[in-house]
Amino acid sequence: MVAASNPPAEDCYQIKRTISHNKLEYNHHKHIDLLWQENPDFILNETQSHFDEIKIICEFCSLNNIDFVVSLYLSGNWKILSGENYSEVINFIHEYNPLAISINCVRPDTFNKIDLKYINGFYLNCGFGSFTDKTISCGITPEEYKLLIRKYLLENIYFIGSCCGSSPLHTKSIKELLNELYRN
Repeated sequence: MVAASNPPAEDCYQIKRTISHNKLEYNHHKHIDLLWQENPDFILNETQSHFDEIKIICEFCSLNNIDFVVSLYLSGNWKILSGENYSEVINFIHEYNPLAISINCVRPDTFNKIDLKYINGFYLNCGFGSFTDKTISCGITPEEYKLLIRKYLLENIYFIGSCCGSSPLHTKSIKELLNELYRN
């Protein structure tokens, strides 16, 4: 399947909103419309960390019969950056019947604490350091990542990947693991 990516209107790690609600709404409506005109299979709304944006995205996609996925960025305390709890956000998104809900760009130590029964995919941050660092370097080798994700593939996972700090070798490692688990 082909996904068209709709990122946050502002930096996904930015806590304080700097644009107006009207501009935020216009941004997502326009961007999703333009993407959808090119006939992707779905819109991947990724690294979403603010509830106002998530509401705009879910309502717009649902109203316009656009297949969509919402991928959340969570802080270490299981909240999105605008302060809402993970479970509250997940429950809201589910009301709009997305194709899937995922988590992305979170560190493995945060991901290990998340209840996976409500998500269908993930791509974790493989970087070393903080998301505020100017340069992101690899902090988890492809082999370490492969070992880390193995246990999660037995869950209701539809897709998997790797995020910041990863390389093509991480993707190769994921593919090797999937072939090992599912080709037999």
